[in-house]
Amino acid sequence: NWNTKLVWVHSLAKAVQAAHAKGIIHGDLKPDNVLLTTLTDAGQQSVKFVDFAPVGPARLWGAPEYMIDWYSYLNHALELTRQGKEVPEYDFRTNLAPELDVWGLGALMWAIGEEKPGTDGMELKHRQWEKSPKWFMQLAESCLREDPKKRPSVSSILLKIQTKKPALFFT
Repeated sequence: NWNTKLVWVHSLAKAVQAAHAKGIIHGDLKPDNVLLTTLTDAGQQSVKFVDFAPVGPARLWGAPEYMIDWYSYLNHALELTRQGKEVPEYDFRTNLAPELDVWGLGALMWAIGEEKPGTDGMELKHRQWEKSPKWFMQLAESCLREDPKKRPSVSSILLKIQTKKPALFFT
């Protein structure tokens, strides 16, 4: 049901917006780190994020800027290990920026829209759009742009969703 999918995506974006307003970047948005509650008697559904801040890409799921940095770290760690030197801990905070969560929202939009909850990064990389409306696909793809500076803001994502189905969000 598309209304349910839109409510989920809207709830995700509102939660990200609220976190960003408090200076919190999740950094690892993916299906494994999102819990959707069931509908209450009042028709409310909430989203909960778990496992904040990445410590390495799980199943190749991660924004391009994060993946590049992670693999650079791994190559450096491998070289240090070969030399018998101590490997410093990976500092995931270097890439924590709102754009990282926008990429995660786009990836979650694909997973929700195309009904791929247990997907991995390879399937995301070679994603197909078969079940989603064109406007939804275009919005999600804009979040998944390689260049973080070209991704939309969370506010603009919310506005686009709200204008498509205002009755779902404004009563």
